[in-house]
Amino acid sequence: MSVRTAFLILVLMVTAAARIHLERQARFARYQAQHLALETAALRRELGNQQLQLADLTRPRVVRSRVDAMALNLVDTTERRPRLAAIPYYDGQSRNPR
Repeated sequence: MSVRTAFLILVLMVTAAARIHLERQARFARYQAQHLALETAALRRELGNQQLQLADLTRPRVVRSRVDAMALNLVDTTERRPRLAAIPYYDGQSRNPR
């Protein structure tokens, strides 16, 4: 066997080893990407559930019932907020709408 043939065999072996190594790395990268995509979907579902739970807990009726149940006396429940007076109809002709 000549030196040239030995060198050619060595180059082919190194090329094959490099190709196998790169294919393994690509396969592992695809696995990691898929794993991260699944993890992202799970985290998005969990976030959505937490947002729904937070929305449920912050409804005025629920907050009021919790304050009443815990007797925190944070809000004076005897006073009602004053409502705005009805705005009179303005026909566009008179200067003083009443």
